[in-house]
Amino acid sequence: MAAADLGVEALFLDITATVDRWFEAPGFWMRPPQSLIDCVQASNVSVFAVDETWAFRLDHQVRHLFRTGPGCSVFKVDLGMGKWSLTREDMEAATERGKVLMSSFEGARLVHVTTPGGTDLHLSVEGRPCLPVIPIPGRGKPYGMSVPLWSEYNWAPIEEYTHGVAVIDGVTEATKVIHEVDAPVRIEVSGGKAVDIAGGADADSFREAMQTDDTAAFVGELGLGAHHKALAGTETEKAMLGTCHLGFGDNGDYPGGLNRSAVHIDMLMRDVTVEVDGKVVIDAGRVVGYDI
Repeated sequence: MAAADLGVEALFLDITATVDRWFEAPGFWMRPPQSLIDCVQASNVSVFAVDETWAFRLDHQVRHLFRTGPGCSVFKVDLGMGKWSLTREDMEAATERGKVLMSSFEGARLVHVTTPGGTDLHLSVEGRPCLPVIPIPGRGKPYGMSVPLWSEYNWAPIEEYTHGVAVIDGVTEATKVIHEVDAPVRIEVSGGKAVDIAGGADADSFREAMQTDDTAAFVGELGLGAHHKALAGTETEKAMLGTCHLGFGDNGDYPGGLNRSAVHIDMLMRDVTVEVDGKVVIDAGRVVGYDI
């Protein structure tokens, strides 16, 4: 009805079988049927409301599957929309907080991330622009655009610089079901690459995913959240205020990223403090200049 009121021709597709086949198959990703690809390409706007893990992995395939632009946009809406007590003011606040955060990274060289759980990680984003994922995105981006719980800010760190320790205590996307780790997983990084992984049962899935190819264990993404209504324990936790995530593997979606891999694996840390060139920009999960 709403689409008709806008003069839009709407087509609804049930892709349950496509998603189910992916869950049942081995591997990180399964190419969807050509008929689905053709349907998306022929549409001005496509909106996916599907399992969050499948949707996340679709994000990093959009540039390979579709020719996006003003005439072809791919969005995804997280399941449960309408139950979030989300207002326009919330989205505006998350957007403004993100602008403050991005301004803190202008001309940035070195980033230092710490957490109460033991993270002590050094990265360089020199010359690498931010890729913002905002609550109300534009059209035609070369990735699946998430709405409206997102306010996530991402950089492709210099591939061989990252070093230190990351302690993962939030959600992981190393398996086909996004979930919180059962116990913290400690990842030692040297020369941009994970060299030692220890922790609970999830450590095994981390190791397996990072053995997919020669570049899967490299840190390809630094992501920071700025949304106060994002939900812990879901994919949107990556956009939650006070969180930081690392994406291991491919970073071709991020400005300046040089790492190419068959996988992109996000892993999250909570209650972060972030310094940029020695200046604190996130203090115990709060954005300096906006929340404090």
